[in-house]
Amino acid sequence: MIRSTPALSLLLFSMQNAITVAQVLPTPPATAMRDPAVLEEVVVTAQRREERLQAVPISASALTTEQLERAQISSLDALQFATPNLTNAPNQTSRTSTSLAMRGLFERDVTPTIDPTVGLYLDGVYIARMTGANLNLMDMQRVEVLRGPQGTLFGRNTIGGAISLIPNRPKMRFEGQLKGTVGNYGSTELSAVVNMPFADDRYAVRVVAAHAKHRGYGRNVLLGADLNDDNTEYARTQLRFAPSDRLDLNVAFDYSRINTGSQLQSLLYVSPDATLLPVILGIATDNLAKYVNPVARTVLSDHAGSVSTRVWGASGTLRIDLAHLSIKSISAYRALEARAFDSDQDGTPYDLGVIVFRNDRQRQLSQEFQLYGTASVDWRISLLRRASNIQSAFQGLRAGGIELAGKSA
Repeated sequence: MIRSTPALSLLLFSMQNAITVAQVLPTPPATAMRDPAVLEEVVVTAQRREERLQAVPISASALTTEQLERAQISSLDALQFATPNLTNAPNQTSRTSTSLAMRGLFERDVTPTIDPTVGLYLDGVYIARMTGANLNLMDMQRVEVLRGPQGTLFGRNTIGGAISLIPNRPKMRFEGQLKGTVGNYGSTELSAVVNMPFADDRYAVRVVAAHAKHRGYGRNVLLGADLNDDNTEYARTQLRFAPSDRLDLNVAFDYSRINTGSQLQSLLYVSPDATLLPVILGIATDNLAKYVNPVARTVLSDHAGSVSTRVWGASGTLRIDLAHLSIKSISAYRALEARAFDSDQDGTPYDLGVIVFRNDRQRQLSQEFQLYGTASVDWRISLLRRASNIQSAFQGLRAGGIELAGKSA
């Protein structure tokens, strides 16, 4: 009874303070109390044309610029923390690759010849491969996540859903932004946005640039190397020509360069006999079981490799509005080069799994024409042609006779 007295006194004190504050707050005006809350209208292109999100008969989420900044979502892999039914699996070799899953449909393999189950689009251009698809989301007007099959409007490889990234277009007014952040692990980020009109406000150019780096979130203590570090450069330039409301041409170029060390890998389990491989290698006193640690942040790997990825592309989008129909053309070229060297896959001083060398190269050329309008019904016709060239070289090592599992942080 005595021990409950202080808690009771604290409760009464808190209630008394709340009553006092309520008495001194001014009464809101009667007009403010009568005004209903107004929801911000969000315009999306979920059906490949601009319309209100509330009018779209699709399970969709749309994140605006303010929402992305408030949630500190700066790359595609972080989108899962703000979107229902969307998950992302990190790649064991490179953080620039991502495997997206929606509604249980998932393709884990990021080999360039494997098609994904969730389609990814940057300003209407299809990103065909998950290698190098962990794109920067800086200066996005909005991100649209469409759940469920989208093959009717978006084409192949969208059985799980589609994600559409829409950057801010150049505007006919001057804008500028400079932002810098620092954090732990030696993290530094610097970004800049410049928008400038010219030629009597018929042309506008928008330039976005960013640099980010941090030390490793993990450490290879055997070789003294950082793991899961980052050094990223990103730039996007757009040139817009809009002489009237009926004609709009936008030409864009984007470039990303990401250099990192190996990903942090740790051993989850090993069987049959954890002493088998050490004995074979003449180290009878060692045991693989001592390297099993699912939550390790330091490992004793015998390899400390590097991963380098470059992704770039160019596109041109032309829109012409006529009396009863609109014509849209999207021409694009995308390129990818990803290299990984001496990447450890097990987190031990033994060669249970090692990627000695991997080189992925992809080129993609696409052209899409769209015609859409409104008569008694809304209608749309699309014609798409896409060609790609993929080259992949791989060399790896894996110990025989031992079943193992690794984890990517």
